[in-house]
Amino acid sequence: MNKKILTNIIVIILLIVSIVFVLNLARKNEAPVSNETLMITTTPIPTSILNTENNFLSVSWLINSLDLPKQIKVVKKEDGQISDDLIEKIAQYFGFGDPPAVKDSNFIMYKAKDLKSSMDINKETNVIKYNKNLLLFPIEKNETIINTEEIKNKLSELIKSVFGLNQINLRFDEINYQEIYGPRYISSNESQATIIEIRAVYMVNNYPIYSQNGYPVMAKFTRDGTLVNLIVNWPGKFSTTEITKNIKSFDEIKNTKGSEFKIISVDGDKYFDMSSEDEVIKKTEITGGYFGFLNLPQNSELKPSVFLNGNSSLKAGPVSVILSLSVSK
Repeated sequence: MNKKILTNIIVIILLIVSIVFVLNLARKNEAPVSNETLMITTTPIPTSILNTENNFLSVSWLINSLDLPKQIKVVKKEDGQISDDLIEKIAQYFGFGDPPAVKDSNFIMYKAKDLKSSMDINKETNVIKYNKNLLLFPIEKNETIINTEEIKNKLSELIKSVFGLNQINLRFDEINYQEIYGPRYISSNESQATIIEIRAVYMVNNYPIYSQNGYPVMAKFTRDGTLVNLIVNWPGKFSTTEITKNIKSFDEIKNTKGSEFKIISVDGDKYFDMSSEDEVIKKTEITGGYFGFLNLPQNSELKPSVFLNGNSSLKAGPVSVILSLSVSK
């Protein structure tokens, strides 16, 4: 190639690169376009936000108020620990006729002889888990989906009659459709789902009661209404006293340090369900909330709290979060 032509080509290339560089630099220096967006305020957070503990959160508020009582009556807990007699009753209901496979002072496990199901009870946390073994005994998809009201009634009757909670009402908050993916349940839609999940909270004095793990009742049914998985945080019995506690105002709640908020539930789409990474949620945008009680196993009374619905984002995608915050003065 002619040396002069080669030199001209090199000059042209350098000129093009220079022009591109200048244009990019100009774009960076442009004033940002003003878009009308929802104003948010941010809860003060500790300087140790980079700590990987879940309770160090940056909380942004997209709401301007919460419906809060000014005072609330104290609710005491009775029969704090689930009894052996009730455990035996529940075990018999689920068909575990033999003695438990494991039993110590605080943990009991039952296994069916045919390995089709199991159940374990943690007496320290009062959490009861029943599970059908769908890995060894997979279910077939039924084209007919049972009416969700029938499932709600079935679950409510089970909780009241078998678990001895006939004085407690349930509020059904979520119905989710799922598929089975190996050992996991992942999000699906109604037409493709093989599992219907229902989540519920207990109610006392018209207020919801959550557990430290979020919803105290979570059940999974097949499309035809067969129970395949159940998690119950057994709450004991409640009694409302005449003692009252003052409740923080919305402004006081907004000015609470991020370290005092607790994550009690995280949910995402099927990519989140399939993710094997344990990520830490550091930022949450609050989109709604309500007053209720938190039931902690070590406490002799329910803790007045607000429960805040929020949105966050992880590597696996967007997630919805429920935070709790103690609000009694």
